[in-house]
Amino acid sequence: MEKTVFKVGGYVYYWMLADYFNDDEDKSSITHNMVKCNTLENKYISFTSFTEHKGKGDISSDAIVPEAAPDLFVWNKFPKNSAHGILLIEACKIK
Repeated sequence: MEKTVFKVGGYVYYWMLADYFNDDEDKSSITHNMVKCNTLENKYISFTSFTEHKGKGDISSDAIVPEAAPDLFVWNKFPKNSAHGILLIEACKIK
């Protein structure tokens, strides 16, 4: 994780790979994110989904969020005890 986490100014930036285990066409995604560590808020910068797990297979969708969907380029807050909240806490500890 340390190689994918960077601090720039007051924000921490990280990459995240997520696998989905459902019957949808998308089996995984890779996102680039920015975090406000003091509030555990996250913004998605880019989003790419794939037809196979682990970011493999064909690209289903690919977007720079602020350009493709500015209304989705918002701060999302996560509880400290949620899976995403725990990930953000760990990312913020690295840098």
